[in-house]
Amino acid sequence: MAENIAGANKLMEFALDAYQSSWLAIANIYKPENVNVLGVNSQAPLDIITDGLRLVATYERRIKQVKATISQIKNTFPAAFTSITSLPDGVLAHIFRITIEEVWITVNSGTVIPPYTVGLRDPQPCCLTSCVDSTRIPSHPNNLSHVCRRWRRITTNLSSLWTHIDLSPCHPHANQLIARGKVSASRTGTLPLDIHMVEWLDYYWRKGDYLDSDTHQFCTSIATRMRSLELISGPRNGSFYKHFLAACFKRCIPGVFTQLSLRVRSDPGDINDRPGSYFIEVADSTRQGDNCLQLNISRKHFETVLRAITVLRLCNLYFRWTCQAYHGLDELRLTHQDHSVSIAKIELANILRSSPQLRVLHFALDISDESALVPPAQLNELEELVLCNVHLYMQRVVLELISPGTKPLRMHTIHSNSKRLLSSADDEFLKFFSRSNIVQLTMGGEAFGKPFRVHLSKLFELLPNLQTLTLKNAIIQGGLQVTPHCNENSPSPSGQIILHLVSSTVHSTAFWWLTSILRVKKITSYDVQIRDDNDSNRSTRRLGLAKYLEKVGEDCPIVHFIEDKEQAREAFLFYEYLDD
Repeated sequence: MAENIAGANKLMEFALDAYQSSWLAIANIYKPENVNVLGVNSQAPLDIITDGLRLVATYERRIKQVKATISQIKNTFPAAFTSITSLPDGVLAHIFRITIEEVWITVNSGTVIPPYTVGLRDPQPCCLTSCVDSTRIPSHPNNLSHVCRRWRRITTNLSSLWTHIDLSPCHPHANQLIARGKVSASRTGTLPLDIHMVEWLDYYWRKGDYLDSDTHQFCTSIATRMRSLELISGPRNGSFYKHFLAACFKRCIPGVFTQLSLRVRSDPGDINDRPGSYFIEVADSTRQGDNCLQLNISRKHFETVLRAITVLRLCNLYFRWTCQAYHGLDELRLTHQDHSVSIAKIELANILRSSPQLRVLHFALDISDESALVPPAQLNELEELVLCNVHLYMQRVVLELISPGTKPLRMHTIHSNSKRLLSSADDEFLKFFSRSNIVQLTMGGEAFGKPFRVHLSKLFELLPNLQTLTLKNAIIQGGLQVTPHCNENSPSPSGQIILHLVSSTVHSTAFWWLTSILRVKKITSYDVQIRDDNDSNRSTRRLGLAKYLEKVGEDCPIVHFIEDKEQAREAFLFYEYLDD
């Protein structure tokens, strides 16, 4: 076998040398000086040259195929594998860290967390929510330490592996989670800690109106080291955590504690069990009522702690809109699961102006006094904007309040009433597009809402740097007569744009504009139909994309078909909207 490979290598080297020498000889013959001085015929054998270029391209493809075969052999060859026990401690530690971080990735948080937010994920991304609901407990670094003595030594000495602590009050395994949390806290040295607490929604396990003493005491004992807190409570009693929050805020250290996420979630098994909305106040506040959580803490310390927070995520549990919590933020998420909370336009504008370095903004609240004239906030660092679950005209109000910089921007907007999206020349969305550097865009509506119309060539003229476009429940138009490369506002270079289509109808002229003129890199299709503009027969002019390609006899390799929702969840950027 080795002799055969060696012989083939020599033959290939000999053939390549001979091939290269032949073309060098032709190049010397047809040099300009030879043509002019020696009188060589200037009509080069163009057919031979053209044929040579075609054959060279064929050889390149075959070489790549051979290379792929060799790589496959190497990857599957037994001697190419290295036993994990032979890896150095540093490599093993890195593998452990990656493994634990993958386990922490949120599986079912119930919030909008687009997968493209690399580096901007939740401060404690974790599968705890889904585990709690199924009465399981999530994986823990301690599991790795039971494999062997060496793994135990490595994991025990790797302090950064233990900084994430999961807790679930009222849960059957609550005591076990506390015990694991104490182990984690003891092995992190002085490193800051990330606390993630999710309430189990089986209320028969609740022992009273307040958080159990064991969980409360453990959390307050480590509050001085708390870097981030994510609290996801049940819907029935927001005051259940007020003593816990007061104790944490009293003991945490401003500057160390920088990330806060508070959410009241509904019970998925009870359609009538909707979450209430609460505002957190200090004890001396004049505001009172059923929706106020009054914390026994001084206002001065309360405001000092909140002013040091840079990442703030609130859903149905908020601070007053004039609070210091909304100052100096890098990331702000204000969302809700009902329509019981609103914010005035001027209050939202003041919040945005108070955080000029804001990079991430998720917004889904109702806006009152939307007609007020308010100057926009300059957000030069904005990188991610998500608008959802609010009326379309309120999304326009939010866009009026934002003057973005030149940084690449990822934008996402979804609403059930999207028919009038991009409906007129003075639409606020179009104005925002023209003053933004959007590189990733998702637009559309829910499956049972009315579709909106979008003219792709006009959209790409507004968004010259667009790299990824996701459209849902849309009617997509765009004529072949429009050439996207004719002016300085032309879109991203051909072959670089990725298009995701969900539950949409595409006119055939728009489809061929995409593939023939714009030449997109990839089209991912889920539940997409083509309206054949050249077919007057009502029964045949609207076909599924695959059947349409079969009808016109075209092979379109850039189209990737997704057949079911499970596959679509992995393929699309905003997969959670496939279930509406």
